[in-house]
Order: sequence, then C-alpha cells, then structure tokens
Amino acid sequence: MLSRDSVFVYLAQQTSFVSEILLAVELDSAVPLVRQLLRDLGDVVETDGDGNWRIKTEQEQGFRTWTSDSRYIWCNRQSGEEIEEVRDRSLLLKELENLHNLRQELFIHAHNTADERRKDHLLAAVTDKDRQIDWVKQKLDLSETDNYEIELFINFIRRDGDTQPRAAIDETTVSEYVEAMEAGAIFPPVTVFFDGEHFWLADGFHRVQAAETIGLLKVTVEVKQGSLREAILYSCGANATHGLRRSNEDKRRAVLRLLEDREWSQWSDRSIARRCGVHHKMVGRLRSSLELCSSERKYTTKHGTKATMKTEKIGKTDLIKEKQQKENQGTIKESLDLKKAKNKSIKPQKKEGLNYKAGLGCEWYVKVNQETYERIKDYQGRLGIATLDRVINELLDLAQDTNRDG
Repeated sequence: MLSRDSVFVYLAQQTSFVSEILLAVELDSAVPLVRQLLRDLGDVVETDGDGNWRIKTEQEQGFRTWTSDSRYIWCNRQSGEEIEEVRDRSLLLKELENLHNLRQELFIHAHNTADERRKDHLLAAVTDKDRQIDWVKQKLDLSETDNYEIELFINFIRRDGDTQPRAAIDETTVSEYVEAMEAGAIFPPVTVFFDGEHFWLADGFHRVQAAETIGLLKVTVEVKQGSLREAILYSCGANATHGLRRSNEDKRRAVLRLLEDREWSQWSDRSIARRCGVHHKMVGRLRSSLELCSSERKYTTKHGTKATMKTEKIGKTDLIKEKQQKENQGTIKESLDLKKAKNKSIKPQKKEGLNYKAGLGCEWYVKVNQETYERIKDYQGRLGIATLDRVINELLDLAQDTNRDG
C-alpha cells in the first residue's frame, strides 16, 4: 500500500512542482490517497495551491512544540529555547486537525481498557488535548459556534446515532462517487457535530462510504459544535438542496422524525417544513395521520392558549352506553326467565269442584289463593312429600299438636 515515504522519495527526485494527478499515475494510486499523504507531509512539502507539490527548498530554522501551559511555540533547533508562539494560520489549522485525531484515539483507548489506572492516565491525556485544542481555536479566533474544516480519520466518525436521514443508502450513488474520487474529483466536506466526546455524522453518508471503499483513512469534515440531538435535527434537512435527490420516503422519514419527538412535535407545520425542506401541507397530512392513532390531540382554545384533549374515548361513549343497556336488559331477562322457570316448576291448580281421575274415581278439589298454593308446593318440595293431600294432612296434624301443647 502507498506510504508517505514513497511519496516523499518520488518528490525528492523532482526539481520542480509536480501535479498530484501525475504523482498518482506514476505511483499507481488514487488521487485522494496521494493528496492525503501529501498533506500528512506538510512539514517537508509545500503546494502552490493548484494541486502541485514539491519538497520545501528552505527548511525551517526551528521546530514546533507544546509547552506545559498549553501554548504552541517555535523553538530554536540548536538551543531549544522558545522563539515565539506559532501564528501561521495554516500551521494552526494543521495542528488543530492533529490534536482532534490524537484526542479521539486516546479517548477510544481510555474507554476500551479494563485497567483503571491506565484509563485514568489516558483520560488525563484527553483533558490535556482539550486544553490545547481550545488554545489553537482561540488563536484562530474561533468561537464556540464557529465551524471549521479538518481531515478526520473515518473510524472516529460516529454513524450509529440514528442520524441517517435517508431510508437507505443508495449503492448506485456510492459507486458513482467512487469513480469520481478515483478520477481526482474533490468533494465538499461532510458535516459532523462534535459534542465534546464524539463526532456525529449528520450529512455525507454516501461520501464517507465511497471514501472507505477506495481505502481512504481520512475525509475532510466540517465540524459543528453540538449534541447528537442537534445532529439529528440538522440531518432532517440534509440533501434538500444538494447531493442525491431525496425520495418521498426520505422526506417522509425526516418529517416523522420530528413529529414523533415530544419537543419537536410542538412546532408548527411550517417550522417543521422549513427544517425538513418540504411543503407544510405534507407535514399537516402526516401530523393528522399520527393524531388518528394517538390518544391525545393538541388544540388551541378560544382564549388562544394551548391545550391537550384526551381522544381515546371519543366515539366510544355510545358503545359504552349500548353495552350497559345490553347488560341491564340481560339482567332483566335473566330475572324474568328465573321467575318463569319457578312458575313453570309449580303446576297450575286443578279446577275447583268434582274431578274425575282415572283409576281413582271422583275427587273434590278446592282452589286456594295462588300465593298460598305456591307456599304449600314449596313446603312439599323441601319435605319431599309425594302429594299435596299428604302435605295438607301434615300441616293439619302439626297445627293440632300445637294447639294441644298450648
């Protein structure tokens, strides 16, 4: 694989500037990889700004280093004494890039080691690099909200934070980017958000994958200061005006990302539309479809205040009343059925007067009050007496014994 030493040896044999494209052809390598190695050789090679490079003709009479109080200085090569602080902007930007990459390497090692003592040592080194980064940014007049560009190792870029705005990676687009990169095309920086610990990719997933495919270790990134949540919000509007055209599913995914969020869903349709780069009517349609599935609905009262309506029982009140009516009707029906069953179990009284019964001859029947009749039948059932005649005789004997005892 092509190395910095190979690039340096080739340039050292040249007497003037050499095109990076020609250099890539001579070394049988991709232009982006050659360009990256040339930048890594920034201390000993120089460019004319048009893609041509050569070995520096005048070596610097000193070296750069960091002091214990986090200052980046020039020192005399012979005595080692401080000359002055580094002021050259290009050198400061290059150092900012080196510091960020070194910091991330230390940070990852610190969180992967099980040795607590080693972890503490590595985290202390991370803190030291943070101080140096702040010093360089101060010298570059970069505020907390200013963006800047550096080359960052791809393996330091987090792509697992659900910041991918598209429904899926388009492999055809990746292949086209690969061909363009191998031909020497320069792509715009990808966008990352740095939250103080991680670099979250917010825009440029296809470019990063293409760079990985051709073996690049670094990509140029635009660093924005912000959290993972800010990266997600930014990603929802990515590619609205550049890059691979978004599909309707990509747009729908971006809008739903905001509508399904507790905070962002409170924004108006037009605000969400601006963030996602879509028409506000699309946001309104998707919001309505979500509200149909939700148990709450936001609305504005006549006084202009925001309120929440519980919607889970809307349309269900009549069903509840109908269910209660059916239950009541069932209770009434059950009661009637029991009464009918009870009445059905009690045979009707025979006709009062002289009745003929086959095999028994004629009998005289007396009709009594229905309630009395039912009480006698109940008494007959509880005592297990075969006929009403015997029941009446039992009751008469009982009454007679009671009178005698009294």
